[in-house]
Formats: sequence, structure tokens, C-alpha cells
Amino acid sequence: MNFSNTEWLNLLWLFLPAVLLHFYSEKKYGKFSPSAGPEAGESLIRKKYASLKRGRAFKGLLFLLGLTFLIMAMAGPKWGIKERIVERKGIDIVVAVDLSKSMLSADIAPSRIVRAKMELARLIDSRRGDRIGIVAFAGAAVVACPLTMDYGAAKNFLKSLEAGMIPRGGTDLSGAIKVAARMMEGQAGREKVLVLLTDGEDTTGDPLRSAKEAAENGISVYTLAFGTKDGGPVPVLGKDGKIADYKKDKGGKTVISRVDEKILSEIAKKGGGKSFQGGTALSQLAAELDRKDKSVISSKLFTLMEERFQYPLLLAFILLSLEMLIPLRRKPS
Repeated sequence: MNFSNTEWLNLLWLFLPAVLLHFYSEKKYGKFSPSAGPEAGESLIRKKYASLKRGRAFKGLLFLLGLTFLIMAMAGPKWGIKERIVERKGIDIVVAVDLSKSMLSADIAPSRIVRAKMELARLIDSRRGDRIGIVAFAGAAVVACPLTMDYGAAKNFLKSLEAGMIPRGGTDLSGAIKVAARMMEGQAGREKVLVLLTDGEDTTGDPLRSAKEAAENGISVYTLAFGTKDGGPVPVLGKDGKIADYKKDKGGKTVISRVDEKILSEIAKKGGGKSFQGGTALSQLAAELDRKDKSVISSKLFTLMEERFQYPLLLAFILLSLEMLIPLRRKPS
């Protein structure tokens, strides 16, 4: 037998001084002292007193046993073995994060890339049972985190991502879709989702064709747009990581980066998904993911001990109820 909460058993040590105190009080104060009277009357009184004493002892025993079983129930006794198969059901989600330098723009505070990482962290926290992977891309795409159910590890990989860390410039959405699709190969019958976190600007390759191919292979493509129509300048960071200047065009004018809602909407349409933007984008995406059919991703056999607290609890109820129902004195006939 094992107990879940062994600290409750420490209360049983209080019973020993309680019992000793009871016997001491009975010995010192429970002696029969007959008053003057006929011998027959004295004998009758002695018998009634002895009966009363036995009844009091019996009630005390019931109360003590009742409390003992109650404490045992609180301690959570367990015995007997049972086997349980625990299954985790979910879908495969790959999130592609745009690390192009335009994501440094602060037209959405504190910047597009910081907001994108915050939203992705929230998305990871909201999932239960799904496998999540991360692709980092700019002018090229790489796997930043393979598909995993270790959400803590995924968030650690996410923290290391910074805009500009991929040397090749541009926004290769097509490459990001292809890399993500390869990560989810060989999972027939399972719901697969690709989420693009990007401003969609300076797109290279043919993302519409890639999105269509992904959809044909059972991957739903969603886009979360980061940026505004009015846009903002693109910071140029110095060696100390602080803003040293802003990106200029060949004529020396400051470049204004704007979100390309049109291309992102078309990609989502070709990919059989939806495009989201704004403050409710994440909750809308989460609702879409929750509607997907979940399949078994992993199963594990656990050997557990059966919880048996109900048995001592029932005994405690019976004993304490009897203690309250048994009178000390018989009712007069």
C-alpha cells in the first residue's frame, strides 16, 4: 500500500497522548464513590455506573477508529495495479518566421519581428497535443526547430531568432513553404498546417505555386500579416545592435516598407487556408486550428496504482455515525 499525501499520517501520532490522557482521567476522576444508603441500592448504582463507563469507552473507541480511517482517507491510500494507455491527439503545425530586415520596421510596436515572436510564443502556449516546428527564412529558408511536442524547447529556439540573421536578403516565401512541406512529409491522414508570419514584402520565387502544391499534399497554408499599409522605415543596425541609420534607395531617399496584404491573401487562398491581420489575428487562427480533426500523435502505456480513498472514507462515516447514534444512558422504560 502507498499513500499520495503521507503528511496526513503524522496526525495519527496525536492519538497516543489522547488515549493516555483518557486513561489517566478515568483512573483519577472516574472512580465510583457511593453515597450512604442501603446495600442493595449501592449495588444497583455500581452496575449502572459500570455500564455507563463501558458505553463511554465504546463510544470513544468508535470515535477514535472513525478519525483514524478519516485520516487514512485524506492520506490517499493506493493499492492494486492498473494499466492505462494515454494518447495525445493533435495536428502538425509548422510556423515560418520572416527574418528579413524589413521585419525590423516599427510601424507596429515595438517592431514587426518582436510582435511576430510574441504572437508565435502565445500560439505555442495555446496548443495542447499538437506537434510544432519552426522555419526561419529571409532570402533563404532553414529549419529552426523540427516538429516537436516539447513546447519549452520550441520557445527556446524562437528566442534565438533575430531579423537579419540570415545573410541572403529578400523574402523567399516560396522557399519557406517548400522547407515546411518537407518537414511534414510522410504523415498521411494527419492534419497539417503551415503558418507564415511575414510582411510579404520583397517576395522572391513563386509562392502562389508553392502554396497550391502544399495544399495538394494536404497542407493548409495560413498567413499572419505583420505591418501596416502606411508602413515605416527599415532600420540599419550598427555593431552595437542599435539603430545607426535607415535603409535608403539608390536616390538617397528613406525606404518605406509596407505590408503586402494582397500577396498574403492570395497565398492563403491558393493554400486552402486564410489570411489574418490585426489584433484578433491570433485568436482567429487558433479557432481555425481547433476545428481541425485531431489524430493520435503519440501513445504511452502507464502502470498506475488504484486510488482507494473511498474505502477508509466509508468506514470513517459508518463509525462516526454509530458513535453519534449510541446513547450513553438507556432510555427509561
